[in-house]
Amino acid sequence: MGFGDIYFSFNESGPPTSMNGGFSIKSDDYDLFLKPVLFARGEDDQMLSPREASEFLWEEFLSQAGISYD
Repeated sequence: MGFGDIYFSFNESGPPTSMNGGFSIKSDDYDLFLKPVLFARGEDDQMLSPREASEFLWEEFLSQAGISYD
């Protein structure tokens, strides 16, 4: 975990050191990106815009609730 990284847990009262996934903040010469980490989907090599990260996270939450769509 690094400074500025964003992590979350699906457990309502999980221990402080538990997490199910999150995003680390990365950059290139021109932009900042959010890189998914610890997701079960194996897509940790992506560099996402804020909008793409929110869609990625929303789909992950829906999946945890047992909801899927195409």
